[in-house]
Amino acid sequence: GCASQLVTTLPDILYPYYIFYPAAAQQDLDFLHDLESRLELGQLQQQLYLELCNVLQSNTMTLLSSPSARSRSSRVGPPIVMENELHEAVFQLAHGPLLSLSEMFTDYADKFGLHESKLILLWAADSQDIALIKAIWRDLLRQLLSFGTSSPVRQMDTRGSRHSPPMRGSAATSGRRHGADTDRQRLIELALTECLSRLGHRFSVDGGLLSVKSQNFFPLPEIVCILEYNAIQHKLPQAWVPTVLRDTRLSCSSSILDAYDTLLHSKDSFWRLADVRSRLFVAFVTVIEDFLGTVSMQLPMRQRMLQVGHILDRVTGNLVDLSAESTKSVADLDADVGKGEVHRTRVIERLRRVHDQLQRYHR
Repeated sequence: GCASQLVTTLPDILYPYYIFYPAAAQQDLDFLHDLESRLELGQLQQQLYLELCNVLQSNTMTLLSSPSARSRSSRVGPPIVMENELHEAVFQLAHGPLLSLSEMFTDYADKFGLHESKLILLWAADSQDIALIKAIWRDLLRQLLSFGTSSPVRQMDTRGSRHSPPMRGSAATSGRRHGADTDRQRLIELALTECLSRLGHRFSVDGGLLSVKSQNFFPLPEIVCILEYNAIQHKLPQAWVPTVLRDTRLSCSSSILDAYDTLLHSKDSFWRLADVRSRLFVAFVTVIEDFLGTVSMQLPMRQRMLQVGHILDRVTGNLVDLSAESTKSVADLDADVGKGEVHRTRVIERLRRVHDQLQRYHR
């Protein structure tokens, strides 16, 4: 931090000197530019070092908690990285030479599955490979969402059958299992929130995620799609994804709504299912209510009004689309999507209510 600040302030300090020695000034500026680049590489290498230390610690804890973890993992998936290999990588990053971006990506981030670092390195390299960026995001989110899942071996009985009926446990056992699942879900939510917040702020340009580069490196349509699909598969609350995104404290409500709008107008048969569409509308309205309740108050006036106008357009468009749907479609969407779920008619009421609020803001 101090070194970066020094690089930033040195040109101002040396300005009087540059007036009298212009040739030396250019040489010094080139040196400072090179120093700044090396400092950036050093910071990226330090992040890789810290991430690898976390991987090493995680692997060590896994092996300590279950001595047979290494043999199990070798049978059902990628083996746990050998400790000596990790130790060597950590040592090289800490004591070896300063690496280039490509060396850090290939020899460390990609090799050890450090998805967050891969994205940051691609950002630093100004990568234009959108397909690769999205693929890394998918791997990163799957990794976060699969935290604490048991391996397939644990689901087999002693005969190796995956289809044997589960043993009927006691109420106390079921309670402990439910408590463990709840704790695991909270850890997943925390990990998701922290990761999305870190990367969202890292990839912000001018304090927002509206630039083309920001949208490429923080692809909200992809993120929302993966999180919603996971939430549906695990029967999580309808507002689960909006709540995770709200807790990141990223000021990008209009972009989140765009992602939901894309899903609502998707031609994919899964997203056209009545109960799924009803869920998406609930999430859509929840994002707007969060924006009106808390997010908008944190924005500068101009940015707030821009987002209000954009969100209002999205709400108006969806209300028009809903009104234009056939009677059969309306009847389908009125079906209850689960215990305690909000009916479509209530969703429309909420849409109209936030529409009125947005109009008052926009005047």
